[in-house]
Amino acid sequence: MSPQAELGEAMLNVDSLRVHYTTDRAVIRAVDGVTFAVHRGEAYGLAGESGSGKSTIAQTVLRLLPANSGIDGGEVTFEGTDILEIGEEEYRKKFRWRRISTVPQAAMNALTPVYRISRQIAEAITTHEQTRLKDSLSRAGDLLEMVGIPKDRGQDFPHQFSGGMKQRAVIAMALACNPSLLIADEPTTGLDVITQAEVLRLLKDLKSRLGLSLIFITHDLSILAGLCETIAIMYQGKIVEQASPESLFRDPTHPYTAKLLASYPDIENGRET
Repeated sequence: MSPQAELGEAMLNVDSLRVHYTTDRAVIRAVDGVTFAVHRGEAYGLAGESGSGKSTIAQTVLRLLPANSGIDGGEVTFEGTDILEIGEEEYRKKFRWRRISTVPQAAMNALTPVYRISRQIAEAITTHEQTRLKDSLSRAGDLLEMVGIPKDRGQDFPHQFSGGMKQRAVIAMALACNPSLLIADEPTTGLDVITQAEVLRLLKDLKSRLGLSLIFITHDLSILAGLCETIAIMYQGKIVEQASPESLFRDPTHPYTAKLLASYPDIENGRET
């Protein structure tokens, strides 16, 4: 049975997506015929080595691909709309941040150092919902409290936050306009293991409380075990395996998945040196 068989209707459908990058030397196929679906309330994990195409998929869904890229085929349908066919202005007004939001790679560096935290969150609200700044700042305080940061800390600058607090603030910003799909692109990179665990617990709690759908992108397969209902393994621009965490860790079917799992140390039996 498919790991998604018991979930509700699909919110996001990616069908036969192909994306390339053009360099001075070659045309590189970054995503090569990828098909998957994310259902309402589902956490969907994309795992694989650097360069396998994970972030390119995220950038395609968010319509943030760089200028040297091109989409060669496929469809990306979100709640019934092919979001690759509509114009950039329509996508920005109706989808980006309002219905599809992101916690970017290197999120700790995503905050502007010269603006207070609450002002940066409020700016996202004001920009996309045309609310008054006073109302946006009030909502920013509520969002900070939602992610476990006292409201008055919104008056601080980013350098006054720890790495974990910066990560929580960026998550609060991603939730500013009540999106239904959150794309988290390696959001725990650069954090110590204890802070990583705190961020993962926060995302799991927010997913449950807010009914979010989540795409979690990482090169660390172990992170996805307690978070995602479905894990997809990417290799050379393709999804080579998709399964529930239990099935994937117990009985991987693709050689690359097996090698990924074998790369983790066995803390029970150890290894001879």
